[in-house]
Amino acid sequence: MSTPKCIVILSCWRSGTSWLEDMLGKQVNGSTMFGHEQQLFPLLSMMRRCWKKCPTTTRKLANKPICDIEDDFHQQMGVKFHKVLANTRRYSSQQKFEQFALQFINTLLAQYDGYEQVVCKSPENLSPESFDVAIDVLSGQPGFNLVYLFREFGPYLASCHKKFGDNLEYYAKKYVDWHHHAIEKRLLVKSTNLYVLDYNDMVADPSIIGQFASIRKPNPKIRPNTVDKWKQSEATEQIADLASRYDAEIAWISEFIKCDKIMADNS
Repeated sequence: MSTPKCIVILSCWRSGTSWLEDMLGKQVNGSTMFGHEQQLFPLLSMMRRCWKKCPTTTRKLANKPICDIEDDFHQQMGVKFHKVLANTRRYSSQQKFEQFALQFINTLLAQYDGYEQVVCKSPENLSPESFDVAIDVLSGQPGFNLVYLFREFGPYLASCHKKFGDNLEYYAKKYVDWHHHAIEKRLLVKSTNLYVLDYNDMVADPSIIGQFASIRKPNPKIRPNTVDKWKQSEATEQIADLASRYDAEIAWISEFIKCDKIMADNS
């Protein structure tokens, strides 16, 4: 089987991943969504964790109900699917695991062999560990493009407030931790098939996604004032306070995104 043209969207929640997914894989001829998208990378991250750590501990966790596991969602999902699919298999090296993971992904993609383009979107709560697996396994692999989607701090927090409520301190810290981790990984892995995409650039010119996608909606709908609408949020004062507290970290993230785009434009 030839590897399908698979686009993997990676980012944290409220960053525009669903909108990009819609433009690439919903109601577009020749393009389809990857049906296992919400479980794939959490599953692989759990399988790698089991390889690195004690499989006995993993087996014990797998026999507990999800609600009794005191950890984040992606590990809970990983444990459950690990129990069903992986059976605590051991690998002799990191390279062996990555070979298995690539084979596993291609096996799941085989059912979409008739499509020109397949889209796999990360779950809303993709963890840094899951992100690492995606990069380690798929960087430089022919037939795969990885897209890292970035959204500015203010709009991101306003969207979190609208969707999740008032606990913005938690989401601000997640934003900083997540993007710092992803950027450090990006600096380590100079991958030719990893694209950094700014949400604002995508709004201003949706055709920009043609740099990594062969199929997209020709005229996607864009809501009026999409970029600046967040300034009407009821949480603007709280967002401004958090932006001030995380000013240095946010500036470092934004500077990297700007430099990465400049390098991409010049390549």
